[in-house]
Amino acid sequence: MLTSYYNPDNSSKKIAYIITAVESTKSVFTWLTYSKVLKQQLDTAGGLELGLRQRLDKAVEENEDLRFELENRTIELEGTKARVRVLEDLHKPNVTKSTSPDIIPDLHVTQDHRPSSRTEISTASMKAMSPLPMNLQMDHSSSTESAHDQTESNKSKDSSGSKRRPSKIPLKSYTAPKPPGGMYW
Repeated sequence: MLTSYYNPDNSSKKIAYIITAVESTKSVFTWLTYSKVLKQQLDTAGGLELGLRQRLDKAVEENEDLRFELENRTIELEGTKARVRVLEDLHKPNVTKSTSPDIIPDLHVTQDHRPSSRTEISTASMKAMSPLPMNLQMDHSSSTESAHDQTESNKSKDSSGSKRRPSKIPLKSYTAPKPPGGMYW
C-alpha cells in the first residue's frame, strides 16, 4: 500500500501545479506593480504637461501684451519724430544747406512767404524747371525774335547783377578722357 499511496508521478504533477500557481501569482503581482509605477509616471507627466501648458499660455499672453505695447511705442516714436521734424523746420532758417546741383532746394516760398521768382533761383537747371512768369505785355512778333529779346534781357540782368557760378553739368563738346589701352582693356 505504500507504493500505491506514494506515486512519484503524482507528486511531480502536484508540485508543477503549485509552482505554476506561484509563478502566475508572482507574474500578476509584478504586472500590478509595474502598472502602478506606470500610472504614477503618467500622473506626474500629466501634471507637468498641465503646468507647462499654463506657463505656455501665460507666455503667449505676455508676448501679445508686449507686441501691443511695442506697436504703441512705435506709433508714439513716429509721432515724436514728426514733432521733432516740425520743430526743426520751424527753428531752421530757409537757407539751403547744400549747393550741390543734385539736391533740389526748397524754393517754393521765400522768407516773406511769397513764391520765389526765376531771378532768385541760383542754378540754371532749376531755372529751366521753374515756370515762366506771364507778362501782360506780349510781343506778337515771331518766336525767334522774342527768344532773342529774352536772352538779351537775361544777359543784361546777369551782367548787372550777381556773378553766376559755372555749371557743373558738362558741355556736349567735352568728353571724358579714355582709359589707357593696355592688355586688360
